[in-house]
Amino acid sequence: MISLRQIVQLDEQTQKEVATLEQKCEQLVNKLNKQYACKQINIVIELVRCRKGKLVSNHEIFTEDYESFLEIGIEEEEDYYPNDYIPIWKCKQELFHKVGYLTDDSIKLIEEKLHCLVQELLMD
Repeated sequence: MISLRQIVQLDEQTQKEVATLEQKCEQLVNKLNKQYACKQINIVIELVRCRKGKLVSNHEIFTEDYESFLEIGIEEEEDYYPNDYIPIWKCKQELFHKVGYLTDDSIKLIEEKLHCLVQELLMD
């Protein structure tokens, strides 16, 4: 289940919170990619930061339509097949101000979800 917390006060504290969580997610991605590197299928886990479908840097956290999420998929030969994702942060324009949505999940719970998603991929 996906649970996002709405944040209307986009300040320096929120920016640090999002940046810290994204950094922890990057570390988790590196750890899990190493852990699942020798499986029978090539599982790809990555932190994606994008805006309207285009990759962007983490300096755009408060830019309208910025979102970050963990994506898991399978790479076969030259093709990539996304399977599932876990949202981390999203910034949207609502009425006359920007609003952010941050996952309520801890990094530990995110890791557990990713392990479950990998196990599902391995069973298929």
